[in-house]
Amino acid sequence: SYVVLQDARLDATYGRAGPLAAGARLLEDADQWVWDRDVEVFGHTQHLWLRRLNPGPAVDLSFTALSQDLISWSPFVVVRQDARCAGQVMTRQELYWPDSALACQAACVRIPESACRFISFSAQPRWCLLTSKCPTADLSPGAVIFE
Repeated sequence: SYVVLQDARLDATYGRAGPLAAGARLLEDADQWVWDRDVEVFGHTQHLWLRRLNPGPAVDLSFTALSQDLISWSPFVVVRQDARCAGQVMTRQELYWPDSALACQAACVRIPESACRFISFSAQPRWCLLTSKCPTADLSPGAVIFE
């Protein structure tokens, strides 16, 4: 099986760690992954084609590359602690799989901003609420609202 990392040139274009750094992290386990250059067209591609050699453990992508912590940076800011969005929220999606605030934020980034501007997250009990508006906030110990 393959993992195709698209736009691997973005690291150099923007001068920060991106797909190429993530690919390098995968290739650290030479027993599990290999860079398959046979699929490149005329020796040129913007993608890294990584072929899986053997099953293995999941790769921890929480690392620092080019002096940047790739995991903890987020465009979201905390607007309220111990609360969750309430009231008449127009667009709403409630998820139970995100196990961290960053995973919840990543889910928000994947949908249009018109559908997700505010995030309420709680680790215990685990839930992630994505909303377009947050007119009021209810008390919810341990929860955090991001915008």
